[in-house]
Order: sequence, then structure tokens, then C-alpha cells
Amino acid sequence: MQLSRPPNLPRNIQLSGSLPISECGELWNVIDHLKIKGRQTRHLLDPDDRTLLMNTYRVMYPNRSITLSDVYDICFKLDTLHVGSHRLSCGSNHQSKKCIVMANWCDANGNITTDHDNLTRPGQIRYFFLHNINLNGKKVTHIFCSVNWYSELVDGNLCQGKLSPSVIYRPSDKMPTGPAGFMPVQRIRSICAYSIRNINGFKNCIVASPVNLNIYVETECIL
Repeated sequence: MQLSRPPNLPRNIQLSGSLPISECGELWNVIDHLKIKGRQTRHLLDPDDRTLLMNTYRVMYPNRSITLSDVYDICFKLDTLHVGSHRLSCGSNHQSKKCIVMANWCDANGNITTDHDNLTRPGQIRYFFLHNINLNGKKVTHIFCSVNWYSELVDGNLCQGKLSPSVIYRPSDKMPTGPAGFMPVQRIRSICAYSIRNINGFKNCIVASPVNLNIYVETECIL
């Protein structure tokens, strides 16, 4: 499928939410198109989250040697993030219908999937946060979201993926916590209109209809 390009953007662009992770290179720190509005709260990462975030960075930058000392222990939590004309709110905002997103990021074990053909999975954004890391001696800023992911229904015939008109998943209360719990905002594939239903004996299943969210980045910014 050929992706359309919005007006007033450079010719050489790609959609970062749909690229294989191995091809994203240094796109993760291109954040000029993301606008921060609202409250920012200083937060100290606990040792477990800091280690998980280090492992997330290692998947994002497979050609870099990243140690725990490179990962800052301070981040800044955000309530709201604007991507173009889209307003993304965290799960603490109960009035928002845009805290459910779709992304090809988390596998069934809570790890980051590098399989580009894996199903696109819905997740609820808990919060956004700004974070810094040392890369080659330079402080580099990223914007992440902390996500609670949904897992597939046992009956695979009810579960559709790859941004089909509807997707049906159940809460992932038994999904192991892993590095996929932190995701760069650029990886969001779409936002969702959704409803919560009981299906085939499973309570609080999410029936989601993806809404296109084009997060464009300039490939000319790759370092």
C-alpha cells in the first residue's frame, strides 16, 4: 500500500510507526513534530524501570553500546502530547477516548517484537515522559509512553490485526512486564475508537477501531 504524504512536508519522508525497527536508525530522537502541552512532573525512575528502559534503548539502538550509567535516572512525566492535529492523553484522563493506541511493538511475552509481520496490538497509555540518555557522549532527548498492553483472545478467530476495521483483545493482566512497557511515541501506529464488552466469557474485552495517525519524520535527520 502506498502511503500518501501530507502537504508542506519534505519529499523524503517515511512513516515511523510502520517501519521495521531495524530500519528506524536514529529516528527515535526526532521529536520536533511532537508538541508538549500541560503539566510536566519531575520523576525519579526506580531501579527496575531504569533497567527496563536501558533494555528498551538497546533494542532501539542495536549498534550502540548502552550501559545503565548512560540512562538518566530522572524523567519528566507528561499528561498530554500533541502530534499534528491529534491530542493524545494518558490513562489518568478518564474523559479521553484517545488513551488507547495501536502499535507493532509488544509480543505475547511483554518483550519488544522485531518481527515486522507481527500483529498490531492495542495498549492503554499510562503516561508520557521525557527522558535523556548519553549516546556517544552526547545527551539525547526522547519522548516515551508507558503502556499497558492487551493480549489476544484465546479464540484466534475473533482476533484480527494489521489495522483491520475491528480488533478484539482482552486485558493483559497476566502479560509479563518487560521492556515493551516503554515505547517511543513515534512507534504509535494509530489511535482507537473503542468500546469495552464481555465476549465469550472474557470480561472487559476491548473492541477497537483504529483511527489513522500519521507520525511523519524526515529521513534526512538520520545521523
